[in-house]
Amino acid sequence: MEGLIVYCLIYPALAAHPVSLWLDFDDVQLLGQAPRSLLRNLQEWPGCSRDQGELQSVRVHSIILIRQEIKAMKACAYIFSFLDLSATFDYLHCYSQIPANRPTFSMNRDSQLASPQSHANGRANSHFTGSSYTDTGIDMNRFQHLRQADPEGALLLRREMSRDMNSLNLSAPESYMTLAVREALGAPLPPSEGYPDRRYHSGRHIVNEIEELCWRRALETFDLSAETWGVNVQAFSGSLANLYTYTALLEPGDTLFHMDLSHGGHLSHGHQTSKRKVSESAFKFNAVAYHVNLETGIIDYDGLHELAQQHKPKIITVGGSSYSRLIDYETMRKIADDVGALLHCDMAHFCGLVAGRAIPSPFPHCHVVTTTTYKSFCGPKGAIIFYRSWMKDKINSTVFPRYQAARDYSVVLAISVALRQSQSSVYREQQRQVVEASRMLAASLIELGYTIVGGGTDTHMVIIDLRPRKIDAAVAEKALELINIICNQNSIPGDQGGNCSGLRLGTPPMVLRGMPLLAFNKAAVLIHQALEITHKIQAEMVPCQQTSACSRQSRRVRILEQFVAIAQKHSMIEDLKSQVAFIVSAHPPPWHERSS
Repeated sequence: MEGLIVYCLIYPALAAHPVSLWLDFDDVQLLGQAPRSLLRNLQEWPGCSRDQGELQSVRVHSIILIRQEIKAMKACAYIFSFLDLSATFDYLHCYSQIPANRPTFSMNRDSQLASPQSHANGRANSHFTGSSYTDTGIDMNRFQHLRQADPEGALLLRREMSRDMNSLNLSAPESYMTLAVREALGAPLPPSEGYPDRRYHSGRHIVNEIEELCWRRALETFDLSAETWGVNVQAFSGSLANLYTYTALLEPGDTLFHMDLSHGGHLSHGHQTSKRKVSESAFKFNAVAYHVNLETGIIDYDGLHELAQQHKPKIITVGGSSYSRLIDYETMRKIADDVGALLHCDMAHFCGLVAGRAIPSPFPHCHVVTTTTYKSFCGPKGAIIFYRSWMKDKINSTVFPRYQAARDYSVVLAISVALRQSQSSVYREQQRQVVEASRMLAASLIELGYTIVGGGTDTHMVIIDLRPRKIDAAVAEKALELINIICNQNSIPGDQGGNCSGLRLGTPPMVLRGMPLLAFNKAAVLIHQALEITHKIQAEMVPCQQTSACSRQSRRVRILEQFVAIAQKHSMIEDLKSQVAFIVSAHPPPWHERSS
């Protein structure tokens, strides 16, 4: 029996490398009538203890040297079928020395099996057989009430946390909240309608102070004067903040200038295609797109000026979702002044860089600035509208009561905490490293022969042009996902009809996870190797022709399914996946701090 218990914990990759293994079985629930001999045998192990009352659970603490190879999952399945045990592996770590804060390995009844990840001599072994991710020590104790109330929901949460932990996250619009921000986000604060000077519920004087604190910190973070600027922190999202701003400052049918989506803009700025209007702002206003210079990838300021003189916009929007170069705000303001327009900056994607003083601020030149509070800023999902003082009544009355009612003030508190943290020297250093990492990633990819949109980057993102390589962007995105590198396909200048020829990469998540700058060189190499494999597999694929009976979307699905079927059999895919696992194992997400 002892041997079986040992074998059920063996991880195949450890076979050639015997290590000291700390096992901590926490609350082994025996759901069936397990043989009493099993319980006696377990209690005879060194370090075992018996719970009070009925002998229904066993706690085992033992150090074992593993030298034999057995597939963990198959062995576990055998044990459970024999003993009628229900179990969940929280996690299993292997160390050359026993850590001071030893991990927990538990079996209980509220989840399905998750598999262990092994770390030998500080290195991550390759992923186990039979699942996409290793369970690298997800501490679910902090979610004990969720586990009891909704085991299915808790399992989905755990799987997502495991996916994130095992991924080299290069998703440009992502980052991580600190523990303090997450705690604030879960605070028991009541929703409330209105503003501090006029509430529609009593007992809101503390909520008023929270909102006023958030206003003050928002102004402090960006060195703004309360005499000149006002703040609204109630918009639910950046897209809504943009819509509220346009609605407050424009009349229906007024002309709105924005950067074309494929050139780096954002959907919410008035995006429309040749066939249809897409965003609400395109329906309400006359949205006109300006572009970048196709040769340089930089905003065509001269062309924009000519276009503005022709159309006389009331608002010119700068900023977007995939423009990686610095914006010349001074020139944009001159153009706006020349045609009598307001200058609006949407800094949602690069707000953290502005707050961290890593790139120039738009505030000295803009009339109104909107931003989300997550993405590079590292706060919760929310938004802020910064407006010139004379706009106060227009902006605030548009947010409430025109479009929104009660705001969740736990989010406002979390935004306030994130704003305070953004004023620290640590935060500013992180944002500086984000830009350095992005430039290093771009330089490495250029050295490997890739074309980078804009010729490089000044921000947190890198956009690869895949057209010279003749690689489908959707297939490339899927290939990288197969080796646990997360990014997204993106339209780039020249794309039409919804086609995407670019890959968008971002550095904030991995910088926040502590990945050193030089590791981004290795990330570039892994991306290159995956794309080389992708190019070869594409050549092997059977062409999928679009017919009247086959929509464009279904054709895309068939192409991706065919690619995945071939790629999963490619030996290099598993090898690259193991290399990714090696990199990320040393850099867990910030939320991976175990509860005491």
